[in-house]
Amino acid sequence: MNVLFKRRIFLILFVFCFVLRGMYGFSQSIDSAYSTHFLSKLITFDNYSGDEKPIFEYLSSWVKDKGLYYENLSAKDSIYNFIALLNPPSDKPLILFTAHLDVVFADSSGWKYPPFLGVNTEDCIWGRGSIDDKGPLAMQLLALAKFHQNNPKIDLPYNIGVLALSSEETGGAGADYVVANHLKRLNPIVLFGEGGSGLKGIIPSKPDKTVFGISVTEKVPLWLLIESKTKSHGHSATNDLYASKYLIKALIRIIDEPKILRFHKVTRNMMKELGKMEGGIKGFVLQHSTSFLFWPFTKKLFKEGGPFNTLVSDTYSVTEINTVTSAPNSIPQQAYAYVDCRLLPGTSIKKFLFRLRLKAGTRVTVTPIYQGKDAKPSEVNEQFNWMAKAICSVYPISEVKPYLFPASSDNNTFRAAGFCTFGITPIIVDNELMETVHNINERIPVVNYLKGIDVYYQFIENLKSYQKNQ
Repeated sequence: MNVLFKRRIFLILFVFCFVLRGMYGFSQSIDSAYSTHFLSKLITFDNYSGDEKPIFEYLSSWVKDKGLYYENLSAKDSIYNFIALLNPPSDKPLILFTAHLDVVFADSSGWKYPPFLGVNTEDCIWGRGSIDDKGPLAMQLLALAKFHQNNPKIDLPYNIGVLALSSEETGGAGADYVVANHLKRLNPIVLFGEGGSGLKGIIPSKPDKTVFGISVTEKVPLWLLIESKTKSHGHSATNDLYASKYLIKALIRIIDEPKILRFHKVTRNMMKELGKMEGGIKGFVLQHSTSFLFWPFTKKLFKEGGPFNTLVSDTYSVTEINTVTSAPNSIPQQAYAYVDCRLLPGTSIKKFLFRLRLKAGTRVTVTPIYQGKDAKPSEVNEQFNWMAKAICSVYPISEVKPYLFPASSDNNTFRAAGFCTFGITPIIVDNELMETVHNINERIPVVNYLKGIDVYYQFIENLKSYQKNQ
């Protein structure tokens, strides 16, 4: 066989494979190498809130290339949303995984590896969004595409998809738009957004057992602008009471205010479940941790600095303190701070602001600049149990319990609109990893990331055996 003939055969085979790829949607196998590269690629987009267009366009093209049903749910230049479904919308009950495209700001100083390089090293994928929320978004999309690739003609009793949203980090304009314009038409029976994860060491007698929390409710964000304006001497040699002093004194009074502990019913039930898992005398005490008989022994768990403090108290974080432009030897006439409050479900915003203003004093003004949505908890149901089953199949030595998410997300937007919504990020985290979220050196261990994909894939795989129930 001469060289020319071999080349012709090769060319014919190449064209034949290319045609088949176009006809039948053959694509690169979604294995671990492809999956890690995919997340690294997503991290390279510095997609802050309102600037998600590049990653939106990349993922829109990717979804179509994988043969999934695609629909653009965007509104204008600053809102970019899309939905990827296994099948076009129909009368089948719809299940949605949700995640957001945007990330918080990342200053490269202090990072071990640049925040938007997507470096895969030291058994981790490094970069802004690797945990919040590009990692979970990648897990969801890859699981959906992989299932479609492995089951191209299957007819499930449910339709399932991924809803990608914009601007979650700055108030959730993307989710608001979808709820107002599309969610009633799509009518999902359940949504799974970001939320709880897996923790080890929660049960002292069983340190190897992982406890996953699927959030059924969450705190309500309230962002405040606190300002002080004064007329004072301009030279810094004076000892006047001036704007910065008034502001600092007010912030200290706010931060030092003793926290009122309140136990939401979800948290009470969670403590009972943890006590049952612990067993014995310790478990009994944990189950009745709020009882006045055991409070002297359990209060350290809930006081400031305790492991459960954020679940039973409103929290305040000073996220920025600044003044108008001034020289080092000049006193500014205006100072301001931003405070991020996270309030327990059911907290009266009006009463909370009244108390906080009294504490801050008359020398500063307190102005709300953003208030999130409060919503009733989602009831534990069969879809909750389906997710628990998928988690336990990937993490055999684990328990899954409902809990109150101490942060906030788009989930309450869906709950407030009447849709059953749970929060889960199906990976194991420790304190070191948790501290990197919205911080330097955010990263996700590769093994955790791949297991997260497996959880979502197993959830979809299990739909084969579930009966249609709307």
